Amino acid sequence: GAEPHDYEPSPGDIANISDSKVLIQNGRGLEAWGNNIKQNLNPSKTAIITISDGISLQDFSEDGKTIVDPHIWMDPILAKQIASSIERAFKKTDPNNATVYGENLAALEVKLDALDRDFREGLANCEKKDIITSHSAFGYLATRYGLTQVPIAGLSPDMEPSPKQLSDIAAFAKSHDIKYIFFESLASPKLSQTIATEIGAQTLVLNPIEGLTKAELSQGKNYITIMRENLANLQTALSCKK
Repeated sequence: GAEPHDYEPSPGDIANISDSKVLIQNGRGLEAWGNNIKQNLNPSKTAIITISDGISLQDFSEDGKTIVDPHIWMDPILAKQIASSIERAFKKTDPNNATVYGENLAALEVKLDALDRDFREGLANCEKKDIITSHSAFGYLATRYGLTQVPIAGLSPDMEPSPKQLSDIAAFAKSHDIKYIFFESLASPKLSQTIATEIGAQTLVLNPIEGLTKAELSQGKNYITIMRENLANLQTALSCKK
């Protein structure tokens, strides 16, 4: 898997996109490569679907600027809206299989509703509400379930914090008795490990699902299974009663 913030499509990827009927993009700055690709697509051949359209987006302050947080899929309820947008696009470009797409969406919505219910119930009785994350990918998740995200890096994991910011995060963790610092599978865990070592905490994975590793793919993992792993790790870190 590749980290989408700095992913660059290969010539083979570009050729496959050009031959596709639908290009699905998140939008709102997540795919830096997207504009160059879209300029070279034939709109009569390839429909472009931006799944963040129509969703109420959160702002994030970074380096004195206010920018939009694109990580909408981390909220299972918003994931239902995303799935619905994709289903409509598939029905439009492939009407012969509209029934199949509708059935698949209905089955997925049941799973997403169950996932939302498990998050609500699983995080309802926790000693802590603050999560220190490797980068600011969990704002929508935090808002949905009443958590407070304290990110080490910005909206992209490549945006490293200053020494003062690291010191402030470590001080926050100490003052709030935080025992776990989160890192993610597709980005370096170095900063999370540095803070954890400084305050005597442990590290756990909180996966933003920005891509899957080869190991995750070989194990058959997907959005639902990884979100359930995220829930289990949140319950551990936040000292939740199960």
